[in-house]
Amino acid sequence: MTPAIVVVTHSRTASLKRILSSLSSAVYPKSTPIPLIISIDGGSENNDEILDTATDYIWEYGEKEVIAHQQNLGLRSHIISCGDLSKTYGSVIVLEDDCYVSRNFYNYARQSVAFFGEDGDIASIALYSNRINENVLLPFEPLYDGYDNYFMQVPCSWGQIWTKSQWLSFKSFYEKEPVINDDDNIPERIKEWSEKSWKKYFYKYLVDEKKFVAYPTLSHSTNFADAGEHLQQANSYFQTCLEALPESHEYRFIDFGNSNNKFDPFFEYHSISLPELGLSDDVEFDLYGSKRLGLIDKTYVISSKACKKPIHTYGFELTCLLQNIRDGIAGNFFSYAKKVDFENSTLLPKKKSNTFAEKMTPLAYTLGSSAGKRWFINKLFPFTRL
Repeated sequence: MTPAIVVVTHSRTASLKRILSSLSSAVYPKSTPIPLIISIDGGSENNDEILDTATDYIWEYGEKEVIAHQQNLGLRSHIISCGDLSKTYGSVIVLEDDCYVSRNFYNYARQSVAFFGEDGDIASIALYSNRINENVLLPFEPLYDGYDNYFMQVPCSWGQIWTKSQWLSFKSFYEKEPVINDDDNIPERIKEWSEKSWKKYFYKYLVDEKKFVAYPTLSHSTNFADAGEHLQQANSYFQTCLEALPESHEYRFIDFGNSNNKFDPFFEYHSISLPELGLSDDVEFDLYGSKRLGLIDKTYVISSKACKKPIHTYGFELTCLLQNIRDGIAGNFFSYAKKVDFENSTLLPKKKSNTFAEKMTPLAYTLGSSAGKRWFINKLFPFTRL
């Protein structure tokens, strides 16, 4: 119950200083030494500066170890090596250097590891809480059910925890060298990620092994998305508001089997959660319109795609997409129908198809025109000017 903190860094000195500063500002148990490992990938032009920053940093809460790799591993192999540290420490909190943690992140980490660490349905524990569907770049909200967690088949790369047993299960899968192909039921965007990504293999692991990540209702980490290996320039699109709970807060978790707050790799309500909505278990959600119909094995679908013969329709008046279905909001935005009656299109304003739009979801990027995107964003955020 004393996870080691592992900071992953390569060439971003300012990012490393920022995450270390946030770690220094956090709250830790007074009588328990907390191991800190700073793992530096090799091969950058400013390796000496990074090493000096890591070496000079004073960690007051336990032992500090600096691992300086001589060769450039690349992000995928570097993360794998950091996950392997769980075999030494029992559990690890892995933070890439452009992350930032809340003051109470370690309190949450300890309690969540105690609750979920040995649950065979759980593949890892996230510190970050999504407010954006990162696959289609549109807002996302889980349903609040009174608990401090929900579940998704979406890997977290912005502050995640692995226990030894969770990591060894993934590592066993990973060492079989799985191949991601066109028929994998994961978002199309993920399939096109480069081979430098560890995260896309964790997507496949979650789907193939029917496992989930435990996510917090309130975020205990956020992400600056600094320019680096996967981003040409920084952006703040994925930042979330961090929790501000009392230091003594006791989290109220719900176990996987009893929760109806579960989401699939597309950030869609998972069909195993349907009792909450009183619907047949032979229906799949596609509210963002990003799923390939050919990969859906259910008879019925609820989607924003254009529909020839809807059995029932729902409006899009509530910004939490799922609540429109749960509360039966009247309108013609979402349709409930047989899968065969849907088209690979959307009710939203359309632009002439282009390569980018074809790769992304209809709901987000058949909005590709500035007018279409402005229409959608202003509906969700009327105070925003684009």
